[in-house]
Amino acid sequence: MRVILLEEIEGLGAKGDLVDVSDGFARNRLLPLGSVVEDTPGNASLAEKLRRAAVSEEAQRVEAATAVAVGLESLDLVFEERAQEDGSLYGAVTAARIAQELQARGLDVDERHIKLPEPVKSTGTRSVRIELHPEVSVDLAILVAAVDVPEADEEGDVGPAEEPAAEQPSAEDAEAQTAL
Repeated sequence: MRVILLEEIEGLGAKGDLVDVSDGFARNRLLPLGSVVEDTPGNASLAEKLRRAAVSEEAQRVEAATAVAVGLESLDLVFEERAQEDGSLYGAVTAARIAQELQARGLDVDERHIKLPEPVKSTGTRSVRIELHPEVSVDLAILVAAVDVPEADEEGDVGPAEEPAAEQPSAEDAEAQTAL
């Protein structure tokens, strides 16, 4: 059966393509999902309209990705993390953290676009590839810097030795509260 794809289907084709599929696959899977329409003389113009729309949408996606790439090219990200003396981090800088920082700066970058083979676990400068679109990608420089950490006490605890005690209300304050 010859059908017109209403959306891109992996392994079959792009939106607007005319493809031949088995009758059973078309009737049992594709037509009920609304992913295709049967190729009839009346639907011939539909295929051409869908192809033009797909080309236009793709051009818009490339243009949007290029605009984001221009904003990324001059940007350097700095992450301040707790680190040991040898430069290894207590945590890690992940693609999700990079995406958060970019979104905080007004750039629409999804973490799936950030190609980070493994999380950054040491201080220094790294180059991270961001693939915004198959045709548009940019390399972003990130700097991971160590932050001063308070000294640990003899028990190995970092931070204040004791929690500050909450002030206990005086008897007069307690009576005033119950009177309300």
